[in-house]
Amino acid sequence: MQTLNALRWLLISKYGRILEKNSYAVSGFPNFRGYNSITEVIGEYVEAEDEDKNTIISEITEALNANEITDVREIDITDYYNISLNYANRIIIELGTSADVEYKIKFAKTLIEDKIGENQRGTIALYSEGGATFREKTTSSPLKKHTRNVCARKISLNKS
Repeated sequence: MQTLNALRWLLISKYGRILEKNSYAVSGFPNFRGYNSITEVIGEYVEAEDEDKNTIISEITEALNANEITDVREIDITDYYNISLNYANRIIIELGTSADVEYKIKFAKTLIEDKIGENQRGTIALYSEGGATFREKTTSSPLKKHTRNVCARKISLNKS
């Protein structure tokens, strides 16, 4: 993981320790948008200016690891109510809030693997009550105009 902090990129371990401080982003690691650490000391744990963001980041990274999702390029927590993930630079996963984040990430993985083609691009909007909408991006029209449900409440995943 890495985050841009005061014009410096902080490379962060999966446990939250700062590993490196760079003037450039390191490829192969997801970027966090909307997360500003109050420390930049290598070896120390990152600590957000906003304590709630530490919790949100922890929940999201744990859910990604638990579901073995490795191709997330960016995690945007700028707005608590509009959290999103960039998956493989082809699908934006809109989580909304961090409520039920593990369930939502598991649901998104199922949609990507079972319902969305490998070459399709677009946005998955997930809902806490279990529904989802996929808005496919086409080359002829803007993303928002083409909407198609890939599985509104058709896939049942255990929330346990």
